[in-house]
Amino acid sequence: MDFTGTTATETWTVDDVDYCAGKMGLELTDLEKRFVLSLLPQYFDPSVGMNWSVIQQVIGIMKQDGQVSEELVAQRIDPK
Repeated sequence: MDFTGTTATETWTVDDVDYCAGKMGLELTDLEKRFVLSLLPQYFDPSVGMNWSVIQQVIGIMKQDGQVSEELVAQRIDPK
């Protein structure tokens, strides 16, 4: 947690996504981990906050339709 004097922020990383995926028995590519991070703001609920359960839910949403299209993931993460 970072405190800047007027703001406290928590930073979530691909390592955190990797940890959650491992707890779920899943192995994600680096691109998929970045994709999960990119989806977190879309599924963020301020009444719940950001936590391990939210990350696991987003991983589950991403994986529910099977393998994620690497092309679509790349477009979302690194639009050209």
